[in-house]
Amino acid sequence: MNSREKSPLAQLMRFDVVKREADDSMIPLRLSDPAFLKRPNSAQTRTWSFRAKVSFREGRPPIVWTVNGKRFDPDRSDAQIAAGETELWRLRNEGFLRFLGRPHPAHIHLAHFQILERNGKPPLAHENGWKDTVALEAGEEVLVLIRFEQFRRRYMLHCHNLEHEDHAMMSRFDVM
Repeated sequence: MNSREKSPLAQLMRFDVVKREADDSMIPLRLSDPAFLKRPNSAQTRTWSFRAKVSFREGRPPIVWTVNGKRFDPDRSDAQIAAGETELWRLRNEGFLRFLGRPHPAHIHLAHFQILERNGKPPLAHENGWKDTVALEAGEEVLVLIRFEQFRRRYMLHCHNLEHEDHAMMSRFDVM
């Protein structure tokens, strides 16, 4: 028994290569076809604004994290979307006092999206392709194209910063 066979990993799995084979595999010129959506001439447009505001209510933290000015309520649907629809969503980080603030990585459950614009300009090079989260610095806005083609259910849009999400910077939308 050699020293490798005594290791705890050797008890999980061991590969013994006992034969040489020719390798005729090739890396394709194009790894995949992302099948991008075409921007529709008309589509429902929704705006989702991520914002912090000061609150002096007893028993709550002094900063309230909101989407469209509202704290999360699991019993409230902020959008009803027909299954199969393609929509344009504006995601904004309104910052604190409109210019100060933390980044908000906006995350959308259910559907991947394509970033069409960042602050009215083409998206950054690394933003091409399908996404489910987009980083928004204070004062930034992105326009995304999103299609809801999977399941009819309740879904979430939220800031992926845990302290923001934990303090209700979320919104529910329903695909019907």
